Amino acid sequence: MNHDARPPHRWWCIGPKRSGTTVHTDPLGTAAWNAVTHGVKRWVLFEPATPKRIAKAKDVVQKGEDTEAIMYFDFLLPRLKEAY
Repeated sequence: MNHDARPPHRWWCIGPKRSGTTVHTDPLGTAAWNAVTHGVKRWVLFEPATPKRIAKAKDVVQKGEDTEAIMYFDFLLPRLKEAY
């Protein structure tokens, strides 16, 4: 991506307990340092060749569930580990 098209590299994000984001690849290809001042930050990393369908838990999500971070780590990721 064109360097001028990237967003500013000064971010400060604050979230409440159990907040997070869905599984994603940064669409702008930015890089960041991440730090936690209180609590725990969870990450899940997949091999680059992992199909998006698996990484996003499309095969294990059940009706009425979403793929937000809390659902993903508490329910979907354990199912993925069991299935694959």
